[in-house]
Amino acid sequence: PGHGVMCGEADILALRDYLQVTWDLTAEHIRLGHSADETAVDLTYLVFSPNKYERLHQANIRYMYQQQSK
Repeated sequence: PGHGVMCGEADILALRDYLQVTWDLTAEHIRLGHSADETAVDLTYLVFSPNKYERLHQANIRYMYQQQSK
């Protein structure tokens, strides 16, 4: 959504779910006192659209960590 080919409702819902799960899991890491580095390498995170956006995965986690740590 926002870049590339027009997507459908299922794509938007998948992105919403990915963002919510990532946000919630990041909040849990912060609550447990984990660093941004520890959080970013947690393999239990969902990866949005594997093989396409994997390169952004840790950056997304770090950004959410930063936003929640303010």
